[in-house]
Amino acid sequence: MRILVVLMAVAAAAAATTTSSPQQRRIVGRGKCTYGPSYWCHDLRQAAECGAAKHCANNYWPAMRLPPDNDDVCTICKNMVKQARDVLNSNQTLVSNSIHVLLS
Repeated sequence: MRILVVLMAVAAAAAATTTSSPQQRRIVGRGKCTYGPSYWCHDLRQAAECGAAKHCANNYWPAMRLPPDNDDVCTICKNMVKQARDVLNSNQTLVSNSIHVLLS
């Protein structure tokens, strides 16, 4: 009777290992990408490595609290982005008004 139980357990284990895909056989902790969002979303490189960039961008990074970066380079960059947006918005308004006038 014991031999039958052991043989059934071995057969079940063999069937499980042959029918499961490699993803199903991943063991948590074996690879760094199994560590979860704390690893994946640490930076863009790790997110890309684990195929989680979209997940991190949509779910993890927006909720992160970062200290304000008020150094000179950041201030210059923020000003440049603001100016670029202003120019694009004014051009878009100009184009929209021009099209409206032409179609009237």
